Amino acid sequence: MTEQNKMIANDSASVTQHDDRVKEMYCEECANHGDGYSTAVAFCVDCVEYKCVTCLKYHKRETQTHIIQDRKKMPQSFYFEKCSTHPQQLIKFYCSVCSKEACQICKDNEHVNCRDVNHLSTLASGIQKSKDFKDLQQNLDKLYADIKDTEKLLNVKSEVVDKQEEKATETCKEHKDKLFKAFKQLHQDLIEDFNMKMKETIERLKKERLELVEELSEKDRKFKNKITKAETDMKEQVASTNTNFKVLRSEHLYLVKNLKVLTSDLDQAKKLGQNCELFIKLQLAKQMCETLTTKY
Repeated sequence: MTEQNKMIANDSASVTQHDDRVKEMYCEECANHGDGYSTAVAFCVDCVEYKCVTCLKYHKRETQTHIIQDRKKMPQSFYFEKCSTHPQQLIKFYCSVCSKEACQICKDNEHVNCRDVNHLSTLASGIQKSKDFKDLQQNLDKLYADIKDTEKLLNVKSEVVDKQEEKATETCKEHKDKLFKAFKQLHQDLIEDFNMKMKETIERLKKERLELVEELSEKDRKFKNKITKAETDMKEQVASTNTNFKVLRSEHLYLVKNLKVLTSDLDQAKKLGQNCELFIKLQLAKQMCETLTTKY
């Protein structure tokens, strides 16, 4: 591949189909396999791929039944945009069902069930002479004429609107000045009225504050007396409770001591076989237990 051809192929791969510099299609197989760019000399209808001289030779040897179009017959409208989903793939198909373009991978995966997916270059062939294109041009021409007529009408209406706007602006200014003056006077009246009410309110609040201070002082005195009395009563109650607790603790220690002595005497009488002594101690123990049960 010559340096000149490389420059042409690289330039073609980076521009769109609307660029006047695009003259030749490059070999897709060379580009896909990282072998650089080679000028396409034929198009395989079955594979939907452009081939250079070398790739075409091997392709014919492997697929002898495929339909090959030479440089003169192959599609001459080239679309060099890459797929946004598969950046290495050219957009070569258009699905009329989905109204969406597709690369080879998208066609095989996303449009496998679509019945109207065609080669983009083939569809574009002869489009400039097609009825759809001519109808579109006629519609655009009519639309442009309508827009021009509308523009003239708008210009006329615009002059009327400008005059009305000027008059409305003057009227609004007059009303605005009157409203501002009335509004300013209203503000002044409100401020004076508020100042008067504020003065009266301050005098009233001063009087209420004096009364409140006297009332709170009296409540404070009563509250302090109540707290002092409650504190005194609590101290007396705590002292009485402490005294009772000490008496109760002494009695408890005394009973525990007697219980230990009685238990020891019972064990001693039992070991020595002194049944009379044991009987007497047993009665004392029962009385003591009853007393403890009743008391605690």
